[in-house]
Amino acid sequence: MDPHRVGVACGGHRRPVRDRLRDPQQCLAHSAQNPLLVTLCTRTTEWTRHTRALSHRTPLGRRVSIHGHTAILRAVDAKDGPAAAAAMEQHLREVREISTGC
Repeated sequence: MDPHRVGVACGGHRRPVRDRLRDPQQCLAHSAQNPLLVTLCTRTTEWTRHTRALSHRTPLGRRVSIHGHTAILRAVDAKDGPAAAAAMEQHLREVREISTGC
């Protein structure tokens, strides 16, 4: 599956994955059509801006991030909750490792 050609539902629209990889949390929040979740995800994005900057400072970090986001969005698009949760947990572990070296 080519991540540049796959579409995922996002706020009632289908867009290429590459466009949704920039802010998948907002994509998922809007897809849920839950204003509280959108607000929470917006705040979380603001709170984690520094961590994302650290994890994206190298080409490897950016590739790992895109890979993680792709796995999460594919699982959501497939309506596979357990796979989405597992992909999110793995993504968070990888971002922590890249950001902190641990």
